[in-house]
Amino acid sequence: ERDGPELALARTLAHDSDLPALFVCRGLQVLNVALGGTLHTHIPDIRAKDIHRNSEGGWAMHGIAVDADSALAQVMGTTAVETTSGHHQGIDRLGAGLRVVGRAPDEFIEAVELPNRPNLLAVQWHPEVTAATDTTQQALFDFVVQRAAERRAVRASAG
Repeated sequence: ERDGPELALARTLAHDSDLPALFVCRGLQVLNVALGGTLHTHIPDIRAKDIHRNSEGGWAMHGIAVDADSALAQVMGTTAVETTSGHHQGIDRLGAGLRVVGRAPDEFIEAVELPNRPNLLAVQWHPEVTAATDTTQQALFDFVVQRAAERRAVRASAG
């Protein structure tokens, strides 16, 4: 039931909108599929060691290397972050137009951007889990709020 509306929303945000957006975990996966990409459906089936969940299938912490020239690195103010992860799926074939900007130590894609959409960020991890104590994670939410306020101000002055 969720797939249809979420895929349509992802396509709209990727192609037809200047709305700020932060795609988190499944959101990144939906964005990738909406743009024609595919997913590995179960990481443990293709990796002997799954760093993306703990042994009970819950949260795991691991590092992410972020491309220095990415919007994500600019927003977070760093190219190396520790993240809270809990996913068992991940990007296989990249969707059209997406650029990989973050990877886990096992080389799984953890962050993507659309170069023509500077208000859109997509991460595979869960920044909401540590945002209260990690400024790099809180910065993702601050970015969306700031961009939304800027967009609103521009529209109000034009209108």
